[in-house]
Amino acid sequence: RTTAELCALTAVAGTLRTIRTLRGPSFLLGVPVDMLQHVGVEADAIEWLRWFGFHSVGEVRELSRELLTEQFGAQGEIIFRYAQGCEKKPVQLFS
Repeated sequence: RTTAELCALTAVAGTLRTIRTLRGPSFLLGVPVDMLQHVGVEADAIEWLRWFGFHSVGEVRELSRELLTEQFGAQGEIIFRYAQGCEKKPVQLFS
């Protein structure tokens, strides 16, 4: 569901955007880490990710849950879930 939410956030208003289930990880390579602000990640955490060379959500996949939560606390868990595509919360409808 996290991948679907990021897909919706990156879609052009008034259009429908779809991705295949198996393409989720490659799709995330094209999603800028800045989009994590829309799911509750603070700007300081995103700046830190960019500073260390992580410019897409897909690139963050290589970081462990432990490293992210040690660095960012609860926000690290959110970052990890979105990077791995494993967030369980329902997707909000956008209109």
